[in-house]
Amino acid sequence: MIKDSESDNIFNELQALNGEVLLAIQSHAKKGEMTGLFKSNDWLRQAVNLLNRHESLKTEAQELTGFGRELLKVGASGSYPETGEADPDGSENEGGHNAGGKARGRQCRGAFVQREAQRGKPLTKVRGQLFKTGGGVIVGVGYGKEDENRNHFFIGLQAGQFQEAVLICELLDGLINAFWLPRDFVEKYVKHLSVSKQYNQVKFVVERHGGRFDLRVPAIGPIEITKFMDAKPLTCPITAFD
Repeated sequence: MIKDSESDNIFNELQALNGEVLLAIQSHAKKGEMTGLFKSNDWLRQAVNLLNRHESLKTEAQELTGFGRELLKVGASGSYPETGEADPDGSENEGGHNAGGKARGRQCRGAFVQREAQRGKPLTKVRGQLFKTGGGVIVGVGYGKEDENRNHFFIGLQAGQFQEAVLICELLDGLINAFWLPRDFVEKYVKHLSVSKQYNQVKFVVERHGGRFDLRVPAIGPIEITKFMDAKPLTCPITAFD
């Protein structure tokens, strides 16, 4: 059996190799070495897939561990804690709009966190969908899959728990866009959004109009958020456990 430290070292080495293989791919492309290019691309695809799965499983394990600890803290009344925080993708509980599934949400959130770390902007997990930036800002990271009929994305984040928000929207064609809503935007508009009484979650509804994306804000109207979209689509391969 591989020890935890050995496992971390293996994945750290795999992540480091990603950069080297990317350089090799560029070199193969310039030289027209098609065999090397195809094999390197195939290796990179498998490596990214595995790293995303690893990050997703780590996130799921952290959430389940946290809830397990809470279960052991039975109060004097003998009542057990609710399981709401162990279900971080609350948007999936809002009338079944989110067709992506909780596992898919965890996977894409893990892929986003990993990408930010590679960019030198690590996010430290707080709990569930909540993460902390290096500057101490609490960021809620939610996921939604495009509705098949209305070009909408439904995403839920714990009310009153975040200062900035990242909305990961997966289109029907598989393209995944991440919108990082800054603090001033959140403070200005989130107070106007609906809150689920059952899950105490702010309900974000993102509308897509071609290449334009709007946040539906009741009593105000659609607010365009396209400018907050990351220029690079998020890579998050679908795996069997989704």
